[in-house]
Amino acid sequence: MSGPVLVLQTQTRGGIAVIRSLGEKGIPVVAADSDRLGVGLFSRYCSRRLVYPDPEVNKDAFSEFVLLELARHKYDLVVPMFDATLLPLARKKAQVEGLTRFPFLDYESLMRGRDKAWTVAIARQCNVRVPATYTVDSEEQVESALESLEVPVIVRPRETSRSRGLRLVARREDVPSAWREVSGCFGPA
Repeated sequence: MSGPVLVLQTQTRGGIAVIRSLGEKGIPVVAADSDRLGVGLFSRYCSRRLVYPDPEVNKDAFSEFVLLELARHKYDLVVPMFDATLLPLARKKAQVEGLTRFPFLDYESLMRGRDKAWTVAIARQCNVRVPATYTVDSEEQVESALESLEVPVIVRPRETSRSRGLRLVARREDVPSAWREVSGCFGPA
């Protein structure tokens, strides 16, 4: 690599680690974040610092900002650290790849990988043992699933990353309310 690398979400430990690792190898880094006080923006390894629109608030404004930056300046690579920046750019993968390297899957493939029900179905097809798993769309389906489950159970969003929305429920009577909470905040559970 001879050109700079654009690192997004530099307020995170991962962002800081990427900046440091690239910088120690002599690779120029442009750090970017939606928080103008993001700690990674203050790294000694940054050759430039950018503040972009918050992708959690406006994905389109974020994507347009990054695409404009990539069009104005030559980058060898763009590195979104987490889903908040990865997913909006993956939606525009062809445009991003027309400007720099973007070594990530397309949006549809990423979303499929986030879908826990789909992941369980693929695992079952491959004869991988998985816990009893039910995708439920109503309280009646929750009650029906509980007939064949023992507590504790885990209620989690169907689409999520890390442990966002995950609830460990120890009492059978608490499962419907946990399902309502999770599905209300995160969508299908």
